[in-house]
Amino acid sequence: MNKILKSFFVGILLISTRLYSQEFYGNAININLAIPPSNSVFKFDVSTPAEIPEAFCLPTVDPTEGYTDMALDKFGEFYYVTSSGLLYRKSKTESGCEFLGDFSDGPINSLTADSENYLYAIGAFNKLYRYDTSSGVFSEIGEIPADIIPGGDLFFYENRLFLTTSGGIIEINMVNPLQSCPFISLDIQYPNLYAGFSVNYGTYSKAYVISNISQNSILYEVDMVNKQIGPPIRTYNHRIYGAATAYNLTSNNSTCSQTPLSTHENNVNNLYFNVINPTKNNIVCKTNIDRKQITQIRLFDNTGRLVKDFSNQNSLENLDISGITPGNYLLTVATKKGETYTKKIISKG
Repeated sequence: MNKILKSFFVGILLISTRLYSQEFYGNAININLAIPPSNSVFKFDVSTPAEIPEAFCLPTVDPTEGYTDMALDKFGEFYYVTSSGLLYRKSKTESGCEFLGDFSDGPINSLTADSENYLYAIGAFNKLYRYDTSSGVFSEIGEIPADIIPGGDLFFYENRLFLTTSGGIIEINMVNPLQSCPFISLDIQYPNLYAGFSVNYGTYSKAYVISNISQNSILYEVDMVNKQIGPPIRTYNHRIYGAATAYNLTSNNSTCSQTPLSTHENNVNNLYFNVINPTKNNIVCKTNIDRKQITQIRLFDNTGRLVKDFSNQNSLENLDISGITPGNYLLTVATKKGETYTKKIISKG
């Protein structure tokens, strides 16, 4: 009985650790026209700037291909898809790549896993595919609207499936993909939006996206409730094409639901963070968050450029912004628990 109980509690601990982890993985391609693409995989953490190389397997059918996206299933196994649609799996116990088959006769650039036994993929021909990891069967679900350019990543958020594109974020209708609908429209502030993923923090979830500029990538948090993308969190020294997490709030038949997503983390544990607008020389903050729990306090302009960093300031009651140009800004506050609070600042100069 003691061994059974011990195994049970260890299992619960492992599930909880993975569930609340802020870790995610990204595949990067270093492109040089003189040589074949160079694949690499890194482990990241939303709360830190760490970039840790991760062991992965190289494609075997065509070693010159680059991985366009990756997925992580509920068992912790990694899947990689190439630009031509070839799918590979790397188990936790083996170093080589297992070739699983081909999604289609065209390019595939978006891949994700659900919490059951399926992978989902979309490519240049706007077709949504599914792969059953148990049976090894590939199937086509349907086509998304022709005016959508699926150049990004698939990710789940609160049992709904989303796709990052060159024009924004689309919600995928998994029953009838042709009825997929716009979710967030983007502007030139977020060019080359590629990777997307979600993290389950237990009582709420957060979604993140990554855009590429030159050979660097920028991480943003997505406010899925208000349908807004926040200011940059950090920049990575890699061109990240796909991201993956073990996210458990998934579905295999979601549609474009009109049901509002759950409220943002600002309401968790009755914590609040507010500011007084408009302001002139100082930002006056009103919050019940312990200052020792706050790791970052930053002010960005509407292009995502960092204007002020107050992270080393002991008090939040008055943040000096004298001398900045009048206009609209975003103030972000991050905590040790991975919570982020974003407030619009209206400066009168």
